[in-house]
Amino acid sequence: MEIINSLDITPQSKVNYRNLLKILERDGYNFSFTLQDTINYLSMYPIRTALNLLNVVFVIRKALGENMQQYAELRANMQEELQRQTHDKLSQLHIMDQTSFLKLMQEAYNNKEYLKYILNYLAFHYGVRNEDLRLNIGEEKDNFLVKNKVGIVYVRQNYKTMSTYGVKKHIIKDKQFISAFQELPKGLIYSGHMTNFLKKYLILPEGKLFKMRIKDMEEKGDTKGIRQLSEDRGTALETVLNNYNINNKKYVIK
Repeated sequence: MEIINSLDITPQSKVNYRNLLKILERDGYNFSFTLQDTINYLSMYPIRTALNLLNVVFVIRKALGENMQQYAELRANMQEELQRQTHDKLSQLHIMDQTSFLKLMQEAYNNKEYLKYILNYLAFHYGVRNEDLRLNIGEEKDNFLVKNKVGIVYVRQNYKTMSTYGVKKHIIKDKQFISAFQELPKGLIYSGHMTNFLKKYLILPEGKLFKMRIKDMEEKGDTKGIRQLSEDRGTALETVLNNYNINNKKYVIK
């Protein structure tokens, strides 16, 4: 625990490492294990969990002065295997095409389902997560939509990666969006469990919707768009390419 406390990482990362260390201790890991012992131990976990546990093993053994070359190679191999498994799963997904999605979104507006239209519009254009859609309408609090002279201002200041990416602000000038916004009552749209709430409104679950957007951009070769959506969402570009890249294509995005 003292080693974890001394690491130059965020407080949340320290909490995560302590929780992982508890798993190691609970399941009988010993830091006197050889490399092969460690491999055998990690083999009883799913690859993502095993890699997270290995990261803790790595930093602690390194702090204890061990030569970490072989552990670094093991970690690199496990990262490659995780990417392979992730891409295999993604390739098996059937994702709605973007044209069909936009048609359904327009139908929501035509049917005067204005909240449904707005939530899907924001998820589509900015790749936001479920909690980012816990909106205050007309009130500048947490994540909100307010009207100004130019259009609708969408601000996110309470979201998953806020500490890394800061406050996100977008100005929406779309006339149809502005019209839909003006039909909504003022105040917080919902205070309960957002995932269950959004099942009634989102055309696609947030993760699949984001994959649909990345897939469409990949097929068009729109690497600039992928970078912009990554920035808008508040997700590292590497994470986007590793976890949402359905076509499993390799890109160099500057």
